[in-house]
Amino acid sequence: MYKRQANEVIKKNKSIHFLWIGDGPLMEEVKSKIHSLNILDNFHLIGSRDDSEFLVRCFDGFLSTSNGESFGYSAVEALRAGVPVLLSDVMGHNEVCVPYINGILFDQKSSVSEISNSVYNFIEWKKISNEKEIINSFNQRFSLDCMIEKIITEYGVS
Repeated sequence: MYKRQANEVIKKNKSIHFLWIGDGPLMEEVKSKIHSLNILDNFHLIGSRDDSEFLVRCFDGFLSTSNGESFGYSAVEALRAGVPVLLSDVMGHNEVCVPYINGILFDQKSSVSEISNSVYNFIEWKKISNEKEIINSFNQRFSLDCMIEKIITEYGVS
């Protein structure tokens, strides 16, 4: 699905680029689809990387169209770097995103056209988003100190 959404967005604005970090058993299928959609110049597959937490700092935004996440760790990495997130409204993502503070959620069951509109709405919102607020949303909810405090509270450990 992600490739069709990217295609819709790129058709409207050729200056937008997508970077895909990771690999897996479907990578050849992904490459083939990107080629058939003729979006090779705007869709970059860089494979599995050990430095993704550093690469994300260069992003204008982070997009995930996942059908579900037990915990949206890659989205949390983006927040830690102050990068706003556009996430499908599924378990895991909806625990990470605080709408219009650190990102925006969209219904992943929406049409490709509706999701591409969500991308454009996100681009407009990003212009007024606040990097410090995004980082604060990470620190208040996912920093090591915060997570330790949550564990202590939940399990009564001292």
